[in-house]
Amino acid sequence: MQKKLIYLIAIIGCCFAMGCYKDKGNYDLHPINEVSVSAFDTVQGYVAYFGDTLRIQPVITGSLDMSGSAVYAYEWSIQDPTLVTTVIGTEKNLQYKIDKLPGDYSLRLKVTDKASGVLYHFRTNLQVSTAVYEGYLVLNDVNGQSRLDMLSYQNNTQQFTQITDVLAKMGSSLPPQGKPVNIFCMQTSVNVAADINSYKIYLSTASGTNNLNSETFDYKETQNISYEMIGDVPAGFKATGFFGTLRFGIIPTIYMVADNSVFIRQNGSPVFPYAPINAYEGAATTFKASPYIAADPNFCMIFNMDKRTFTRTASFSATSVYDMPAALNYPTGKDLVYMEMSYTSVIHAILKDPSSGQYSIIRFFLGATPTYNEEITATDFDQATHFAMSPDRGYLFYSTGGKVYEYDLSLKTSKLMLDKGNEEITYLAFQNFFSRTFNNNYSNWANLLTVGSYNASSANGTLEQYTVPPVNGQLVRTARWSGFGKITSIAYRERR
Repeated sequence: MQKKLIYLIAIIGCCFAMGCYKDKGNYDLHPINEVSVSAFDTVQGYVAYFGDTLRIQPVITGSLDMSGSAVYAYEWSIQDPTLVTTVIGTEKNLQYKIDKLPGDYSLRLKVTDKASGVLYHFRTNLQVSTAVYEGYLVLNDVNGQSRLDMLSYQNNTQQFTQITDVLAKMGSSLPPQGKPVNIFCMQTSVNVAADINSYKIYLSTASGTNNLNSETFDYKETQNISYEMIGDVPAGFKATGFFGTLRFGIIPTIYMVADNSVFIRQNGSPVFPYAPINAYEGAATTFKASPYIAADPNFCMIFNMDKRTFTRTASFSATSVYDMPAALNYPTGKDLVYMEMSYTSVIHAILKDPSSGQYSIIRFFLGATPTYNEEITATDFDQATHFAMSPDRGYLFYSTGGKVYEYDLSLKTSKLMLDKGNEEITYLAFQNFFSRTFNNNYSNWANLLTVGSYNASSANGTLEQYTVPPVNGQLVRTARWSGFGKITSIAYRERR
């Protein structure tokens, strides 16, 4: 007990001695030369075209460097989406010829004060672009021949630049094409970094279907669709349309329609097998498939034009094709006039009774019982040539000649929305955006009604976009461009 007491007294004494110790060290604080930078846009960032030279002359300021005599070391670098960093300069002023592939990068500047050794970091965004980086691809009919135009979107200005005959502007080697059919573009592999060529732009015309280089729009003979297929592909094969869908918003599946047959390519596959999925198990031949299909990565709904009935098949096997069960109450014995699947996964199909000529419309989800099946009581609907379903309002838009009507499925009433007089409505759609959930612009633009009209007397085509108000409000025009041919098909070259 006595020993413990002695130890305790000793410890208290040590603590007392430490508390009374006078620290004789020099702890005076000195300000350091804090570095800031200007003339380096860290807010808006930079847009530079591939092959051009990016020049930046930053102004470096030190809080203690009143005379401007401080010495600094510099390092410029670029970090790509895979987080690989490349040093591109060690001088104060950057002069860098852009050799990176188009895309979004992080541009970084490191400034080191050599006197204090303190390192300062500054960063901004750099978008490497081309004249055709992203935007609307507009396929026109000009005197019976195809011409591809573009509304090129500039992210830094948030404006579209109109490019007439974009293939000629880009020096594409694609030979002249016949009458236009369809333009479609989509990412075909979830692993973009591993395959920079996996984004496809398919141009279908009377001359064939070809895949344009997604960055330069150039073309080689091996980019014909036949080089992306395996099997006994017939000579002169060409697609009439494509349909794309994403699993989890990123994993793509593409369906191709040609010669009243449907073909499929799963994520990452380099080819379409020449094995139509519109065939019943054990059947020697395929049935005649409508060009309008609805699908997800698992199932595809195809309308059998021979039997006038809806079918469903697993995407990975044609042996599972079956007619929709009678218990689900899908109409039979009618012709499919039009079918569209919106980004909300709601499907609408317009049907015509071949006996009475009466039109009707059904609404359903893929493979599920229709929730709406009613006759269409709309003005001049028998003269309609183009159709489009509003994804957020649920209205049916259709055109007759130069007029565009809105049909309310609940009220069963139609309302004239546009009257172009002697002009012809040649295109009507709500554009599909695959990366809609990743891009606010795409999300907003997906709800705009796109209208293409053509004035034969002036050989001038016009493209307009409209906001669709609720409660049957009058359309509000948000954009207008002219100088096109007869607009046939439109797709958007996306970036994510």
